[in-house]
Amino acid sequence: MKIVGALSIKGAAAWLPDTTQTADEAIAAGLLTAEYAKRIGIEAVTVAEDTMGAPDMAVLAGRRAIEDANIDPALIGLVTHSWLFYQGHDLWSPAHYVADGVGASSATAFGIHQMSNGGPTAVQLGAINLMADPDAHYTLATSGDRFCLPAINRWGVDSDCALGDGGGALVLGRSDGETDRLRLLSVGTATAPEFEGLCRGDDVWSPHPLWHRMPIDGTRLKTAFCASIDVEQFVLAVRKKLVESVQQALDHAGIENGDPRIRIAVVPRIGRGLLERAFQPALRDTVRAEIVHLGGRTGHLGAGDLFANITDIIELNLLEPGEIAIIASSGGSCSWSCVVVQQPAG
Repeated sequence: MKIVGALSIKGAAAWLPDTTQTADEAIAAGLLTAEYAKRIGIEAVTVAEDTMGAPDMAVLAGRRAIEDANIDPALIGLVTHSWLFYQGHDLWSPAHYVADGVGASSATAFGIHQMSNGGPTAVQLGAINLMADPDAHYTLATSGDRFCLPAINRWGVDSDCALGDGGGALVLGRSDGETDRLRLLSVGTATAPEFEGLCRGDDVWSPHPLWHRMPIDGTRLKTAFCASIDVEQFVLAVRKKLVESVQQALDHAGIENGDPRIRIAVVPRIGRGLLERAFQPALRDTVRAEIVHLGGRTGHLGAGDLFANITDIIELNLLEPGEIAIIASSGGSCSWSCVVVQQPAG
C-alpha cells in the first residue's frame, strides 16, 4: 500500500502483564519438553491474571497510546481491533468494547481477524481511512490476546512459537513534522490462500468451537496438512511470499533494497525454528539490515507483535533520525505483511 500524502504514528503502546512464566517453569509443570524449549528459543512468556480479559488489555494499551499521542480520544474516527484467540464472550463485538473503553465514543469500530497478521491489517485499514477521508483526524489500531488452559496450552499449541498475553495499540494521524513518533512510509502485503489448510488440517467441519479437541493441537493440524504437500516447496513458497511483501513495501515507499538508512529488520515474536527456516533467509535476500527479534521475554503476542515491536523501536531508541525499520509479520502462513517506518529527521 502506497501512502498518499504523509502519515505517521502519533502514539504507540504495549500493555503486558507483569507476571511471566519461564520455559524452565513450563518444563517443570509438564507443559513442554526441554527439546521443544530449545527448538523455540523463547525464555519466557507474559501471563495475564485470570480476571483480565483480552479486550481489557487492548483498552489499557489504547489508553496509553492515546496519552502518548497527547490527543483527545473523541477525535478518533476509526478503531480497528485485531485478535488471534477468544475474546471472552461468544456472540459479541470486542472492537466496540475497545472503542468505548478508550473514549472514542463516535468512532466506527471494526473487528479484524487475520490470525497473527491482524495488527498490520488494522494499521492498513486505518491508513486507508485517513487517506480517503479528508475530515478524518486520527485512527486507533489495537490488539488483545490471552491464552490459557484448558482451551489452549500456550507452550504446546504450535511447534514454532510460545504464546504470551498482552495488548497493543497505535494512533495514526497525518504527519506534521512535530508530533510524529515514527513516519509510516508503506505497508506491503502478500497472500497465499491455498495454504489456509495449515491451521485446519484434515478435520471435518465442527458444529461449535473446540468440538474436535481441547486443548487445541496446532501441531497435529500442521502435520496433517504437510502430509498432503511437498514440504520443501512449501517452505520455499513461504520465503517467496515474505520477500514479496517486503519488496512491495520498499517499492511503495520508494526505497532501494540497499539503502543504508534501513537500520533494522524486525521479525515476529515467534520461535527460533520458523525464524531460521523462513524469515531470516527471506530478509537477508532482500535487505542489508540487522535482523532483530524482540520477543525473547514475551513470546508471540497473537495479533499484537507489530504493536509491541513498534513500541520497543520507539522506547528503546533503536533508530537514529532518518533511519528506517522494516517490520515483518505473517498470519497462518497464508498472509504476510511488511510495515516500513522511519524515525523523523528531527
